[in-house]
Amino acid sequence: MSNIKTIDNFIPKDLFNVISSSFVGPAPWYFQDENTYTPSHPRDMKSIGLSHVFINNKIRVSKHANLAEFVPHFALAHFGMDSEYEVTHARAFLFLPGQKELDTNIDLTTNDDHLVMIINVYGEEQFFKVGTEKIKLEKNKLILFDGKIEHAFVSPKESNSINFKFNCIKK
Repeated sequence: MSNIKTIDNFIPKDLFNVISSSFVGPAPWYFQDENTYTPSHPRDMKSIGLSHVFINNKIRVSKHANLAEFVPHFALAHFGMDSEYEVTHARAFLFLPGQKELDTNIDLTTNDDHLVMIINVYGEEQFFKVGTEKIKLEKNKLILFDGKIEHAFVSPKESNSINFKFNCIKK
């Protein structure tokens, strides 16, 4: 697999609209006073935010998991990797405008080789950093990359943004 793969307009429009509207309104959000880890500043660089966990350690922990869990399976099938990987973590992040840009970070959910998938479900002015690349997170854009590559969301400047993030390990 090359380092970074992207697909525009990944989810069929009707289904994307259902997912997007479900998280702009009624889904519960939980405050996180720390949602990043940076190698240079392990716990002293705060990045507050709101999150919703769908799957944690392969266990569905949200009644809203069905809205999100097909995304990584569909993406893995698209790239011919669905028989190789399984989802270990799935969560949504609601980013508020105006936070300072952080250094790239690493996932702490596993030390194993894994893939990370990001898909933007609301908002269009946010960017995502993968290694040295900065990718604009347009609505319904999927990004797939090696989880060992440092990465970070860049908070939007003027409006909220909602993104789903999935971690997948080899079966």
